[in-house]
Amino acid sequence: MVYSSLFDDWFERAEEDKKLAYQAFSAGIYRGTCFHAQQSVEKLFKAILIKRDVFAPIHDLIKLAVLIENEYQVKVVGNIVSDRELEVLNIHYIFSRYAPPPRGTPERAKWENIIKKYGPPKYDKSVAEGVLRIMEKIWDGVGKLGLI
Repeated sequence: MVYSSLFDDWFERAEEDKKLAYQAFSAGIYRGTCFHAQQSVEKLFKAILIKRDVFAPIHDLIKLAVLIENEYQVKVVGNIVSDRELEVLNIHYIFSRYAPPPRGTPERAKWENIIKKYGPPKYDKSVAEGVLRIMEKIWDGVGKLGLI
C-alpha cells in the first residue's frame, strides 16, 4: 500500500486539469485546452493504477490503458475509447507543449513521423471540441467500469 494512499491526490489533479481544459476552451486558448485534456486523462489513468499500488512513470495513454486492462481485467481500448482517440490525445501532449525540435535531430525525425501520420498540429475550436469529447468519453467510461 505504498502508492494507493496517493489516489486522492492524483484524482484531484486529474479533476483540476479537466476544469482547466474547459476554462482554456472558454477563453479561446485551444492549445491549452488540448494540453489539459490530455493531462486530465493521463492523471486519471495514473490515479486508477495507483489505487492498485501500480506506479507508472510514463505518458503514453495507450500503454497506461493497457496497464489498467491488465490490472483490473477490464477492456478500456476498444470498449470505452479507441486506440486512435488515445493517439490523438498523445500527440497533444507533445505538440501543445513544445516547439518543433531542430532539424537533423532524432527528436525532429520523430516529430516529422507524427506529422506524416496525423498532419501538422492545428489548434482551433473544432480540434479542441474533439479533444474535450474524447476526454469526457474516457471519464464517463472509467466511471461506468467502476474504476473511479
